[in-house]
Amino acid sequence: MTWTIVCFEEENIVKVMSDYWLKNGYCVEPKKSVNNYKKIVARCIKPNVIYFYYFKARSMSHNIGKDYTNYLLGFSILMFILLF
Repeated sequence: MTWTIVCFEEENIVKVMSDYWLKNGYCVEPKKSVNNYKKIVARCIKPNVIYFYYFKARSMSHNIGKDYTNYLLGFSILMFILLF
């Protein structure tokens, strides 16, 4: 599983998301209200309408890394870019 920096177009928000969740110009994001949010992100579970929202999105950078540690690294890189 690899990670991608994604821009959610309607909200103009940038996040690090799983490549698995980005397809055909849309990206799914787990609902924050779900009990196991961090576990869902770390395991990149298959999206469904119960636990996920669907948003129009585009990839800004992909193949950041292959595990959850690389997700955190990608998030740190994103924060560095946004702050400086």
